[in-house]
Amino acid sequence: MPDLTPNLNLELPKDNETADIGVINSNMVIIDGKVAHTVSKEEFNLHKSDSIIHHTHANKVQLDKITEDTNGELLYNGKKPGVDVNAVYTLQREVANLKAVSELKDRVDGASGFFYDLFDDRNGGSIAKMDNTRTNTTAELSIGSTTLPVLSVAGFAVGQEITVFDDTNLERPRIAAINGSTLIITSTLTKSYKKGAMVCRSSVVVDTINHTLKFSGWAYPEKIIRSAVRISDTGVFAISNNRPQRLSNGWLVVTVNRGGAGQGVIYCYKSEDNGLTWSQLCYFHGSYPTYSWAGYPSTTSYGTKVSVFFTDLNTRHYSVTFDATTVTNSDLTNKAVLVHTNANMTYNRSSIIWAPDGVLHAAWSTKDTNTYNILYSKSTDGGATWAKATQVTTANDEGFEYIEPCIVLLENKPIIFHIRNITSGSGANIVYMSEFNAGSWSLKSIYGSTIQLYPQKKSTVITDEINKIYIAWHGTDTTHTSTDYIRFSKSVDGGATWSAVQKLVPGQDASITKNKAGKLFIEYVEAGSIKRIESIDDGINWSSPITVSTGSDQAFVNTLADSSIDFDDPLSIYIVDRIPVFKGTWTTQISTPVLVEDVRYNIVPSTQIDEVVAWVDRGTNEELLISSAVSFHDIGGNESYVAATKTSAPMDETITEDQFIATNSVAKQQATLRLTLNRTSVDVDKSVKKLLGAVS
Repeated sequence: MPDLTPNLNLELPKDNETADIGVINSNMVIIDGKVAHTVSKEEFNLHKSDSIIHHTHANKVQLDKITEDTNGELLYNGKKPGVDVNAVYTLQREVANLKAVSELKDRVDGASGFFYDLFDDRNGGSIAKMDNTRTNTTAELSIGSTTLPVLSVAGFAVGQEITVFDDTNLERPRIAAINGSTLIITSTLTKSYKKGAMVCRSSVVVDTINHTLKFSGWAYPEKIIRSAVRISDTGVFAISNNRPQRLSNGWLVVTVNRGGAGQGVIYCYKSEDNGLTWSQLCYFHGSYPTYSWAGYPSTTSYGTKVSVFFTDLNTRHYSVTFDATTVTNSDLTNKAVLVHTNANMTYNRSSIIWAPDGVLHAAWSTKDTNTYNILYSKSTDGGATWAKATQVTTANDEGFEYIEPCIVLLENKPIIFHIRNITSGSGANIVYMSEFNAGSWSLKSIYGSTIQLYPQKKSTVITDEINKIYIAWHGTDTTHTSTDYIRFSKSVDGGATWSAVQKLVPGQDASITKNKAGKLFIEYVEAGSIKRIESIDDGINWSSPITVSTGSDQAFVNTLADSSIDFDDPLSIYIVDRIPVFKGTWTTQISTPVLVEDVRYNIVPSTQIDEVVAWVDRGTNEELLISSAVSFHDIGGNESYVAATKTSAPMDETITEDQFIATNSVAKQQATLRLTLNRTSVDVDKSVKKLLGAVS
């Protein structure tokens, strides 16, 4: 018998030979140790024989990501495991998916294909994919109707079964034809439906954080229009470099600084009704030695949690983290965590962002030596503790300073944009980008004004999932020596190269954002007014200025940065007569809980099939039931469903597994699996944990 690793019983190749996943014996032990905490020996059964580990093509594709460098060191996706937190998370999820495939092979002999979904967007090897096509009707539907006018027909096809429902009724007609923006169905509706009724293939929502499939409800679009809504009626406020946040429950949260004499306190406000009304959520200040001012907050959010990073305007930086759903007008000063103390002075602007993997990243400027430098730290426990700060820049020259950091994420990696301004002597005023590679922070110039008299200020940055970065800021130059102009540049390759800087319009304090359709907006302050410019061609051309608000003391505009929102006028906060106000125009999904929802998986096997078997793990509760039906059909053919036979068995005290089997008298090219979630009350909060299946 070959030697095995201690945790998962992985086979060790002899001496320095390699296993069939391409690593030597010592690194098999490393793999064993890295993933053992996520699986047990019993769970990690990869169909071992005495001499070989068998795996499917899907297994092989994922295992191929584990390689070695020239020194025999283990690499995962080209990096050492443990160096990149996101890579470790990815490894854990891919191991979970490998386990799912292994479990399927244990259950089924002779299957021609497998499908699985652990609700983490990582089921690339599955032959079944969830069909998330959905839209809403643009008019009420009457009993007897055969036409469904909808917002969009994208993703629908003739022959498909669809689910039509609102908060009262539900039925499942089939599409006979598509005419413009109208779906024509094969049979008349037997029930009536409200305007905005959902028409979908699947209506459920996938929670990729908790890896579950949950009820979504009847979601229909509603246009929200908010204009200069007062957030608070008291105090002198500042909101520089502090974007509003939209939480996972739909609440809006803003953080402001009451900065008058003796009033160095940070206040957080929330709106539970899309910005129509606001209430005070909490407040806090620095806590050293017993009371200290608090100023210049930067805010980020994750789910319903909010984290605020701020300075005491002296030598310290703090963070305060809280769950917005559990605090009400509370003094959270005792929750302030001291992140960094320096010997000299802090600079006013800081920046914080919460990554999808739960890690908080923060950057700030402080005078630890003879000049201001950018510092960085992160928290892996939700802001309870912070790593020792590291210097992003290491200048030691009183003639210039690195200030005003703006931290963003690209592929879950923090990137810091900041300004270098010359305070004496000669040199260039430069807009920089810094990223962490190979154990150190790099420094890349985006724009430089080579004359000391022309400083650049307050960069604002957004990114998207396709390696694009957009940056805007303001500054002077040799042509306009005393008038600041808004400037813009972008990168389409993750910051490797940058477009020529555009000098756009007179103004200061730019805040850039992007909507769901890809339209860019820059809001800014100019001559006592809040204005904006727009671009529909990814920043190549820009509109003329549009006046948003006029009046005395207009300042500090900050837009919400969320490109998933369908907005026409950016959601933003700004100051009018020293009072913070909120505005925006956007379309949101209003959700009403329902009792029954469908999810459909399109199954595309490599050969014709006449049998589908599926296993669904769900939260144990008699108030949540799942039924299933399967359509066997050829490509482009009409879907026709047969009910699947169901058996159920408890897996443990919290999980019940339902098994569904459906067969057809004739083998077909494709199949569609429909699962129906049915609960007795909208208060039932159980969910689906896992889907496994096989076809033959």
